[in-house]
Amino acid sequence: MKRSNLINEKLIASIICVAYGDAGIAEKIKVYFYSLINPRVKELLEEYRETAGAVHSYKKVECPAVVIQTVRNKIYKYEKAARRKNSFTGVLFARPLVTTASAFVIIAVISFFVLKKQPAEKQYSKAEVIKAEEQVKQSLAIVGKVFKRTENRLTEDVLEKQVAPPFKKSFDTINNLLNGG
Repeated sequence: MKRSNLINEKLIASIICVAYGDAGIAEKIKVYFYSLINPRVKELLEEYRETAGAVHSYKKVECPAVVIQTVRNKIYKYEKAARRKNSFTGVLFARPLVTTASAFVIIAVISFFVLKKQPAEKQYSKAEVIKAEEQVKQSLAIVGKVFKRTENRLTEDVLEKQVAPPFKKSFDTINNLLNGG
């Protein structure tokens, strides 16, 4: 196929603009020269000119005033809501005085919590410390007994009676297979 017969989308868009009368002088000249070189461009230009003529021959129908007013009212309500929404954030962050005051308040709150004095540590008497140590020892002894019972139950009941027999059986089976039995 010859290069002169190829028509790309950009050229088609230019042809349409020229046909409808929306193109500039340079674009009109470009399409005119293409139409002299390529008959397909000339054919497309004529088709689009006919379509443009038919489109331009239609008379304009005026939109009823009620519809226009309804649309304007809806646009106004939408814009008013958007302004209201943006005005709050705009007041907070767009004005230097408010921004400075907000930053000061935030810094003051943070520094209050950081610099706030911690309550003094409570002093315990020697008797209270000894009593607490005894209670910890008793608690650890109880936990130790529970762990010992759990260990005994795990080793005697679970491992020896429930886990060991299947393992022994599987090892015996593997041993027999490896020994050729």
